[in-house]
Amino acid sequence: MKNPLSVRLSVFPVALWVIATGCLSMVADDAEEAQRRELHQYLKGRYLFQKQCAICHGTAGRGDGPWAAELSDKPRNFRTGAFKFRSTAFGTLPTEDDVRRTIRSGISGTAMTFCKDLSEDDVDALIGFINSMSRD
Repeated sequence: MKNPLSVRLSVFPVALWVIATGCLSMVADDAEEAQRRELHQYLKGRYLFQKQCAICHGTAGRGDGPWAAELSDKPRNFRTGAFKFRSTAFGTLPTEDDVRRTIRSGISGTAMTFCKDLSEDDVDALIGFINSMSRD
């Protein structure tokens, strides 16, 4: 007959392995879920940009949309990372609040109108997509 202590000790590594692999699986599932959410936000932002912004800013965000040539104040080229309305230092990207303020309030005297009909989640997705365009 085996010693009960030796049986418990031989089962311990197996139990530890089962617990560890279960935890790793949960971590992997969480990481995959986070990647799915990030991709969903990116695609949502891209869709909203194409629907709401590309007419002036262009499909690639270069400020060369179909209406851009007709505008006296040219649309921002998001690819350069140069933003006019920001609370950050020159040459740095604006904060999300800076971009949110421009989206929500628009820019007086320009074709950049305010977007009050977008949900906060939509605005977050749009900000994420706009920020992804910059080389910075």
